[in-house]
Amino acid sequence: MGIFNKKRAEETGKVQNAGVPPLPELPPIQDYSQIPELPTIYDEKEYMPSQKSPLPKYPDNSFGNKFSQNAIKDAVGGLPGEKEGGDFGRNESFPYPEETGTGWTMPKSLGKQFTREIDSRPIPKTMKPMVMPIAQEMEIPEAFSKMKKNEPVFIRLDKFEESMHLLNKAKSEINSIERTLKDIRKVKEEEEKELEYWESQITTIKSQIEKVDREIFSRIE
Repeated sequence: MGIFNKKRAEETGKVQNAGVPPLPELPPIQDYSQIPELPTIYDEKEYMPSQKSPLPKYPDNSFGNKFSQNAIKDAVGGLPGEKEGGDFGRNESFPYPEETGTGWTMPKSLGKQFTREIDSRPIPKTMKPMVMPIAQEMEIPEAFSKMKKNEPVFIRLDKFEESMHLLNKAKSEINSIERTLKDIRKVKEEEEKELEYWESQITTIKSQIEKVDREIFSRIE
């Protein structure tokens, strides 16, 4: 059985290999070092000049710096917003620091200009706090209120007894205060009567003294 299986495997391998075309052979490796180099068409240095344009050197002083700035200005072609004959990159509308004997100082007009700009800006108005509308009280329907009134109210017995005790105590205190007030009024009335009596007695005594004075002492004189 193993021999027949081996023969079948060899036959199937031959059939599969017969359907695949053979691969082409690789060409032989050549020596590329013998190929001559092509001559260059143009010179890079001749047709691609340096981006930096040569500028003449001037002496390192104020006179030389002036000529150097003018030369740079002419080479660049001038900047927009510059005046002819002015300093390179200098804007006349902006006050630059001035050089003095002790150092650089800022011109006085700069502070005034900034002050005017700050003062001329509109002051933002303060935002008013948002007031939320108060929700209106909900009206209780009439049927619901009647139902609530007719419903029984349940109270604990101990709470009821405590409430009754407080009510009785309050009633007794009110009665005692009323009695005290009644007694005070009675005493006050008695005192007023007593005062009226003593006032009448004093009036009577004074009248008698005046009578005696008229009848006796007036005659002696």
